[in-house]
Amino acid sequence: MRQIFSAIHRYGGAPTLHVFYHIVTDDTAPHVRGLYPVRSIRQFREDMDWLLRHFIPVTLDELAAPPSARPGFHVSFDDGLRQCYETITPILLEKGIPATFFVNPDFVDNRAFMYRYTASLILQQRPDLRRELLQMTIHDDDTLVQMAHQNGIDPETFLHEYQPYMTRAQIQELSNYGFTIGAHSMNHPMYAQIPEPEQVQQTLDSLAWVRAHTQETNPPFAFPFTDFGVKKTFFAQLPPNTLSFGCAGLKKENHPGHFQRLAMEKNTRSAAAIVESAYAGYLAKLLLGRHVARR
Repeated sequence: MRQIFSAIHRYGGAPTLHVFYHIVTDDTAPHVRGLYPVRSIRQFREDMDWLLRHFIPVTLDELAAPPSARPGFHVSFDDGLRQCYETITPILLEKGIPATFFVNPDFVDNRAFMYRYTASLILQQRPDLRRELLQMTIHDDDTLVQMAHQNGIDPETFLHEYQPYMTRAQIQELSNYGFTIGAHSMNHPMYAQIPEPEQVQQTLDSLAWVRAHTQETNPPFAFPFTDFGVKKTFFAQLPPNTLSFGCAGLKKENHPGHFQRLAMEKNTRSAAAIVESAYAGYLAKLLLGRHVARR
C-alpha cells in the first residue's frame, strides 16, 4: 500500500496528506457527540500508527520539500479543545509526530462557548430537533441558548464545569514543545454566512492573537467549518506567506499557500479505510480533471 501512495504522489501529483481532528477522548463529550463521531484514545493511536507505516510526518515548514521519497502527512486539530493538551499531545510526543493546533481566541480560557456545541448539548436530549438545530448559524446563538434552557440545559454551567477549551498557559506549553499554533477565526462562524470584510477581520484578529500569545511569527490559518464560498479576493488580504487550510479532502489547490485537509471524524471507519477511500477518489477526480479545487 505504501508503494501505491508513493506512486500516486509521484506520478499523479497528489498533495501532502493533511488529516485533521477536533477531539480524542474516552469520556462522553456531549458538546461534540451530536456533531460527529468521536475518536477514542485507542482508535487515535491506531490511526497514528497506520499513518506512520505508510507516510512520513512533516512539519508545515517541510510542505514544499518533504524529507523523504515517501509521501508526507501532517496532522492538525481544530477548536482548541482541552483534550488536545491532555490526551492528544502526550501521544504525539511519544510517537514523534509534529502537529498544528488551530484555536479560536474568544473561547480560550473557557470564556465563551461555540454555538454549534450548544446545539450538540440540546441534541443529546432532543434528537428529534437535529435537522432544525444543525441548520442554525452563529446568528442564532441567543436562540440556541434559549432552547437549551427550555430543555433543562445551562450551557454556561457546562462551560465552567466541563472546561471544554484549553487555557492560554496550555497553548503556550504546546508552542514550547515545538507544535505549531494556528488561528481558526475568533468565534468560529461559517465564512459563507458572513460578509467578506467580516471574514477578513475575523482572520486578521485571530492571527494577531496567536502572534501575541505564542512563539509564532507567521501563524497559519484554518477556515472554521469550510472555505466554501470564500472568494479569491479574501486571500489577497492575508499577511504575506500565510498558510491557510480548508477541508475538501485530498485535493490540489491552485491558490499558492492554501491546502485542503481530510476530516477523520466523518465516520467511524479506520484511518486505513478513510485514507484509501480518499486516494481512490483523488484518482477518479484526476481522470476527470476535477482534482484541483476551484473558486
